[in-house]
Amino acid sequence: MRYDAHGSGRGEKHMVTRRNITTLKSGIRLEFGKGRIDDWCIYVIFPNGKIWFPKDEEYLEMMQQLTKEYGDVIYNEFVNMYRATDKYIDEKILSDIENFAAKYPDENAIALMLTILYAGMIAEENKENSILGKRIKKLAVRQVAIENISPKYAANCTKGVSWRIIDEMCKERGF
Repeated sequence: MRYDAHGSGRGEKHMVTRRNITTLKSGIRLEFGKGRIDDWCIYVIFPNGKIWFPKDEEYLEMMQQLTKEYGDVIYNEFVNMYRATDKYIDEKILSDIENFAAKYPDENAIALMLTILYAGMIAEENKENSILGKRIKKLAVRQVAIENISPKYAANCTKGVSWRIIDEMCKERGF
C-alpha cells in the first residue's frame, strides 16, 4: 500500500503537523514534520519519548559502519530501495526494510538507518523546486559505502554547489 506523505492526500504546500512514516519493530517511530527549512524534517521518536532529528553525517556514519561490518549487501539493499522510491511512502518498501534487517544481529540499527535514508529520499523527491531529488542521497551513500569517503565530507561536499555540478558527479557514478 502506498500513501501520500503529505498527510491529507491533497498535497498542501505548507504543512505544520507531523505525518507518520512508520513504527519499527523496535518501537521507534518515524515522522515527517516541520524543520528549519521545510516541512520534510525527519523526526525519530524513541519509545521513551525522546526525539532525534538525524543529521546527514549521523546516518551516513551508520551506513559506513554497517557496510564495513556486513559488506556491500547493505549498500545493495539501499540501491534496491533507491530504485523503488518515489514521492510516496510505500508500505512494501518499509516491510522489505524490516525483513532485510531481521537477518542481521544489528537488526534495529540497520532498520533505523535504512528507514531514515528511505524517508530522506522521499523528502528530497517532494522538496519544492528540487532538480536532483533522491539522487543527492544516493551520491552521499555511495561516497561513504563504496568510495570510503568520510561521512562528514559526504554530508557537506554538495552544500552550496550548483545542481549541474552535482548532476555531473552523479552521472560519473552511473546514476
